[in-house]
Amino acid sequence: MCYTSADSARSTAKEALANGVLILLVPPMIFFALITVVVYKYRDKFRDPANWRSEHDRELQDLLAPANRLQGLKS
Repeated sequence: MCYTSADSARSTAKEALANGVLILLVPPMIFFALITVVVYKYRDKFRDPANWRSEHDRELQDLLAPANRLQGLKS
């Protein structure tokens, strides 16, 4: 139905419809491109480095602290 009404419209209406489609298509394409660039740029940020050791990870030590205290009490 939309195609039939667009096809029977005048040439200026067809041109306006084509421009509207392009205008609505551009922002999602830009957002997709930006997300792709950001993901590509920061792709290695969250990988484990080769020289990582658990002793140097403060968050891991804080997470394991209650378990370490329990083990100390059992000994």
